[in-house]
Amino acid sequence: MERGVPGRGRRRWLAADLRGHRRRHGPGPHLGEKIGNPVDTGRFFITGHSAGGNLAAWAASRGTNNTGEPGGAPALGVKACFPMAGVYDLTLAEDNKDRYMIPLMGGEPETYPDRYAMASPIKHLPTHHHLVCFHGQNDSVVPVAQAQTYLSAAQSAGDNAEGVILPDASHNSWTTEKSHPWQVAHDRILATMAGQ
Repeated sequence: MERGVPGRGRRRWLAADLRGHRRRHGPGPHLGEKIGNPVDTGRFFITGHSAGGNLAAWAASRGTNNTGEPGGAPALGVKACFPMAGVYDLTLAEDNKDRYMIPLMGGEPETYPDRYAMASPIKHLPTHHHLVCFHGQNDSVVPVAQAQTYLSAAQSAGDNAEGVILPDASHNSWTTEKSHPWQVAHDRILATMAGQ
């Protein structure tokens, strides 16, 4: 989907659903060629919800890591990251009895500390990117403490990190495009993109 960014006249942005893209066009890193628009690999804005929020925050941290690590030395330059209801500390999630952690990580943090550290965005700060974390105070799937702890650590590490904690939002409030939480996130993402 391509649209003009408010306040930027002819500047444009592109939102890509890579799963949908791969179903239609097959795998490959040449998204710009396949869709007929050039992609500025130095200006990526990333977002995701829940596990996708974890992945967005993790991807935002890759530029600061050893090139030998998974995702090290990325080809895309992240300008800002907007995770929604993300899990940023997988050890904290397991401590809070998140039912997905042990199957995802293959065991407990005590058994696989390196796996938990590698997959936890909180262990890879600072990102050197603008972070805006969205979370619902009423999230019963991923406690709001995940966002609060991550934001505090990111700010302490020197990142420009902001939290948007909505008192009326639950975990899946962000997944409905007509919901108030999604509209708040949508407007904030576009405003940040317009300023970059």
